[in-house]
Amino acid sequence: MKEGILSLGRRLLRRFYFDLFLAPRGYGRPIEKAEWERQYESGAWRHLGSLEELGHYTAIVGYIRSGPREPSVLDVGCGHGRLLELLAPHFGTYTGIDVSSRAIKSARQLGIPNAEFIVGSFEDWTSTTLSDYIVFNESLSYAREPARLLSKYLDVLTPDGRVVISLCDYGNHKVIWRKVSQIVQFISSVHIRNDHGQQWDVRLGQRK
Repeated sequence: MKEGILSLGRRLLRRFYFDLFLAPRGYGRPIEKAEWERQYESGAWRHLGSLEELGHYTAIVGYIRSGPREPSVLDVGCGHGRLLELLAPHFGTYTGIDVSSRAIKSARQLGIPNAEFIVGSFEDWTSTTLSDYIVFNESLSYAREPARLLSKYLDVLTPDGRVVISLCDYGNHKVIWRKVSQIVQFISSVHIRNDHGQQWDVRLGQRK
């Protein structure tokens, strides 16, 4: 019981430190791999296939389809492949990376041609090829330093490449938007609200 109380105390202290010091400075809140695995195993992310979530996915797909006919797409934090389902077959190549092996297993089982998947931390992995579109669909805020991570991935965009970012209206995401706006020139944006009052901003950008 004592160990449980100490563990709870440590979690509360970490949350307090994040909320008071890190969040206002635009830092993200990473989640451990084991927790992601648990969530995908429990079905916690099945709701991403619901109508309530369709709006921001549709905006991302629309941005990608507005560009080159068969673009190369890098989906950073791809989860179990919901974006891939909606995007196919409107891409040349698709690469999805996610830290959860359970999520990647589900994405592979979709059997969509010209799609490959990588199990790994998007903080540590570096692409060896250029992409026409790099997508951060509700994933950027899980990076330790979202703006710095985004800067790293901008290096693997094609010369005319674009980045698509979706963030729900939650926590310190407005601060994260301000940070990333210093390194990305946003050329289009969509604000989405569903019937439950949930809201998202989806933005299309390029290097400054």
